[in-house]
Amino acid sequence: MSKYNYAPGAIHIDHHKDLNIDVKSVDDAIRLMSAFMSDRAEDIQPVQETKPAAKSTLPFFIPEKLAALGTYTEDEFNTMYHDAVQGGAPKLAKFLKHYRELEVFNTKGYNKKETFEELKAYFGDELDFGYPNFAAYY
Repeated sequence: MSKYNYAPGAIHIDHHKDLNIDVKSVDDAIRLMSAFMSDRAEDIQPVQETKPAAKSTLPFFIPEKLAALGTYTEDEFNTMYHDAVQGGAPKLAKFLKHYRELEVFNTKGYNKKETFEELKAYFGDELDFGYPNFAAYY
């Protein structure tokens, strides 16, 4: 067994031990290292959790109604919505009609053209078919 002599303020590095710490961000790592290196770790303030930036609202989507159904999370529903858009006009029209009946969508009295324009504005190139194709199925 080795014996070490430590001088005040010296840092001893034992190369035979590893320590892995997962942190959420670089700021957390800096705070952790500051606390570790500081002789006054109690002065370090805890990291305040911040909510992620608000997601852009999907067209016609009412999150409260989806939550009331209890079938999918918002992230799962978001994925399904994008899949429907990319699946073509028949799939998208069926998806929109189904969730409109369940009141998860509120098309706000939009006509077919206005509905298509709203979807195109949000989904852009994901919606790779034109209005005539959409109108035929919706």
